Amino acid sequence: MKSPSNKFLYQIAPLLFFVAVMFGMSFYYPMWMDEYVFYRLADSFPDYSMNKSIFFEDRPEILTPTVEWDSLDRDEMLSLVYDTPIYTHTPLMVMAMSPIVKGLNYLADEGIISHIEDEPGYIGVTEEEMKQNRAETMTSILRVISIFVVAASMWLIFKMMEHKVGKNAYLFAIPVAGSIMALMGAFLFYWDVFMIFFFVLTLYLMEVKPQSKWKYVTACALVNTKLFIGIMFLFPLAVKALKEDGWWKGFKMALPALSILPFYIATVIITGEPLYIFTHYLAQVPLHNFIYTLNSPMDYLVILLNLGMPVFLITTTPILWFWKKYPEYVIFWAMAMFYAWATGLGITHTSTLVYSGALVAPLVAFEFDIVSKLQRWTKSKKKGDKGDNSK
Repeated sequence: MKSPSNKFLYQIAPLLFFVAVMFGMSFYYPMWMDEYVFYRLADSFPDYSMNKSIFFEDRPEILTPTVEWDSLDRDEMLSLVYDTPIYTHTPLMVMAMSPIVKGLNYLADEGIISHIEDEPGYIGVTEEEMKQNRAETMTSILRVISIFVVAASMWLIFKMMEHKVGKNAYLFAIPVAGSIMALMGAFLFYWDVFMIFFFVLTLYLMEVKPQSKWKYVTACALVNTKLFIGIMFLFPLAVKALKEDGWWKGFKMALPALSILPFYIATVIITGEPLYIFTHYLAQVPLHNFIYTLNSPMDYLVILLNLGMPVFLITTTPILWFWKKYPEYVIFWAMAMFYAWATGLGITHTSTLVYSGALVAPLVAFEFDIVSKLQRWTKSKKKGDKGDNSK
């Protein structure tokens, strides 16, 4: 029998490995374009407007290297997204991170650490210079926050699955380890890290502490972290409540979607347009259509292979056979796949696959009795070896 300390080491080992991988990767990449937007909003809060000029006047070299910007009308492309009197992601985590960002900028103003704008970028550098680029202190500190949030999400997933399917919970690590490059997006200082944490926390409360009322608070936090995507990920939680406790509990779990009303009212007051948050996103459709032209089908296949998607698909796709038993998990798995593809496999979105894989793989292992079969095979192998040695 394992001692409690050894059991804890077995549980924590995969998590420590993933944290180490994210730490290692995070130091090699200067602040990413999407991170910079989140950082600038946190720095300027309570002003919640955005303008594309932050990329041209303050940090032109930060534009993502995956786009051949010189061949595009950059003004038009970036205006569709970033020229807005009120940014169209709900501001909960921008508000929460604002004191930290402002504190770090104070240290930069005092000359203790470097400003973000002094960090090397991606545009106008050679391939050799790109390899030498490193994240500055401020970027690294902000990413440490994200890494700890990711670690907390993974730990909650493991404990939730241990409660639900016992030893099969250990297999949460397989799709994550097999798709390790997807962790590259997980350590970025960005909305998605916090959004998924609130999703996982709400699901954990529903699975492990079903009587807790805190799940409605965390569901509100989920919705108010990233507006439409937060509402999208609220749907499988409502399905779970409906399946297990009836329509009234399902309805109650859907109600946190209404918590965006204060933000919606703010957009109407500031813009004078009742449908501004919808029309702003619809205007970006040409940009998203353009993203799919950046790579050929073969390029996307290479991206999927580099992300380790074959391992992810092998260990998680069988969940579709059990959609009636686990509809909430199947829906989240499908939504994570859709979200990853929504902007051409952008790294800030593919990291969502890490969490769907970690949630689904233990359920697949449980349904196919993988752990028990492995244990029986190991015991028979040991008996066979002992028999051979005794001859």
